[in-house]
Amino acid sequence: MKLPLNILLVDDELDVEFIFHVQFKNWVRKGLVNISFCDNADTALQKIRNKEESFDLVLSDINMPGKDGIKLLDELKKEFEGIAVYIISAYDRKDYITMAKELGADYYITKPIDFEHLKNRIKEVYLINT
Repeated sequence: MKLPLNILLVDDELDVEFIFHVQFKNWVRKGLVNISFCDNADTALQKIRNKEESFDLVLSDINMPGKDGIKLLDELKKEFEGIAVYIISAYDRKDYITMAKELGADYYITKPIDFEHLKNRIKEVYLINT
């Protein structure tokens, strides 16, 4: 895997961007990851389609106004085979988890996010040596 790993975080709660930057600040400083942020699915799709940046991983909330994270997941998996998508949700409901997996989600994370678990998952999948 080439580094840095380019992550796109999609969430309508703006403070989530700050939280992720704090949690991953050492990785960002070491050049292991770059984190970009969009506050809605349409902007995320536009950014990816316009190739403003090349993303390896999308971390998307499910519950957002307008297009939700499930619809974003569905469109991303149909259009871009090289982008992994992790769904983040406050809902630990079996129907959401099943739907996300059926649409090709690479991982499902429940809130509150266990950042150590998330980082370990990313390290394993992308072979990041911190």
